[in-house]
Amino acid sequence: MPLPYDDMSPARHTEIKASVDASIEALRKAGTLPATVRKDATTPVKFGWPLQYVPGHPETEPRTVYNYLDHNPAFPGQLQDYACGTRSYDTPAGYNHQGTDITPFPFGWRKMDNDELIVVAAAPGIILGRADGAFDRSCQLNSGYWNAIYIQHADGSVAWYGHLKKNSLTRHPIGAAVQAGEYLGVMGSSGSSTGPHLHFELYDAGGNLVDPFAGACNVGTVSRWTAQRPYDEPAINLLTTSSAAIEFNVCPQDETPHLSSHFRPGDPAFLTAYLRDQAAGATVLLEVFRPDGSRFTSATSPPQSAFSAASFWELNFVIPAAGPAGTWRFSTTFSGQSKTLDFDVDTTPQPPLVDVIEYYAPSLNHFFITAFPEEAAALDAGKPVAGWQRTGLGFPAFGAKGTGLATVCRFFGTPGLGVNSHFYTAFDSECAIVKQNPGWTYEGNSFYIAQPVGAVQCPHATRPVFRLYNNGHAGSPNHRYTTSWPVVDEMQFADWVLEGAVMCAPQ
Repeated sequence: MPLPYDDMSPARHTEIKASVDASIEALRKAGTLPATVRKDATTPVKFGWPLQYVPGHPETEPRTVYNYLDHNPAFPGQLQDYACGTRSYDTPAGYNHQGTDITPFPFGWRKMDNDELIVVAAAPGIILGRADGAFDRSCQLNSGYWNAIYIQHADGSVAWYGHLKKNSLTRHPIGAAVQAGEYLGVMGSSGSSTGPHLHFELYDAGGNLVDPFAGACNVGTVSRWTAQRPYDEPAINLLTTSSAAIEFNVCPQDETPHLSSHFRPGDPAFLTAYLRDQAAGATVLLEVFRPDGSRFTSATSPPQSAFSAASFWELNFVIPAAGPAGTWRFSTTFSGQSKTLDFDVDTTPQPPLVDVIEYYAPSLNHFFITAFPEEAAALDAGKPVAGWQRTGLGFPAFGAKGTGLATVCRFFGTPGLGVNSHFYTAFDSECAIVKQNPGWTYEGNSFYIAQPVGAVQCPHATRPVFRLYNNGHAGSPNHRYTTSWPVVDEMQFADWVLEGAVMCAPQ
């Protein structure tokens, strides 16, 4: 299926390089950068992967590369990537792709809007420049500016991280040092771009364009990656179970995946495998197993007609009226790899969704969440205490207990003993411990939500909710709960402590 691509005019390219060079000169004069690159620092810096899912995300590898650097200066349609293939592009106007495009297939728009996919520093360095505020929902090539971060490394090389989401950039200013893996921004589609992706572009200390991939058609270059991924890396990116067919919608609308892990007899079920690097002639086996392990149905795809960096295959059917109830399994086998995903079948309807709404009290510098509409209405009316304001953030949860859902306990500091703050937990053990603490009063169950598996990774059809603690700032402890990694970055800059992914909100 089509994946995003981009371009940049020579004039815009020259403008960015001039800005980066001016920043280097200014930072050298300020003593932030050395006047020259040390001879003992000229060993080429190695890079880690610059795109990651947020901690706790159900997916683990955003590694679909559709466009590499084009080594053939001729155009149009005259392409050569580092491996002597044609997985790149150029334009009739004379743009030869000058970087590596990494996409989060599938559901790029949804992942962008939910801040699920973050751009991180591929190597330690100093921020030379940052561009923010540009429109970030581009669907076509254009002359607009992008949102980007530019970083210089110990060997003098400079990396460009482009097409970032507006207002998602790290709080680090120009001249600040960043470590490998440190957050830079959220993947987006700003500038001349046809959809959400990261454009990673690299220059050496002399300002010469560098392809970080070593290969037969990138002569004389050693790999700049700590672990270079194979040119062809077939894999199962994701399995999903849905209540209806996936809707990819018209750019820039979010995809509608209709994700569900819960079905009743008679419900339609759509099971989908999303693949990367499917070679011509390759097939994929989709199987469904009943709770007793017997195979319910299966299908083998026809041979792929041509190489595809991103493909998907769907198996759909109606859950039998006789069930049986229990945990079913969707299995996919592709290119010698297998992956499974469980889903539940029973007669119980899915619990209703509720909105967990976040409030902020400037006078206290405290955050608060509620899933009770009547409580939200009272706060909006300034009762029982005036000053609480909606932040516009929050996340969905469930209003009743259901299969695979944990109960979220709500506590408030005991007057005269505890703090003036609320605390929420979806972990039974933590709830039991806090109930024994006289400094906290148990107020009841707040809502119901999935938990991270093994307290590490959220299950299918969910995304992580992070808990942050203000470390008792000014003697007034408070926690904040958010699904947004830019918010996590903002709070950490304000010296809040990230306690991890503690809940998993439904998609």
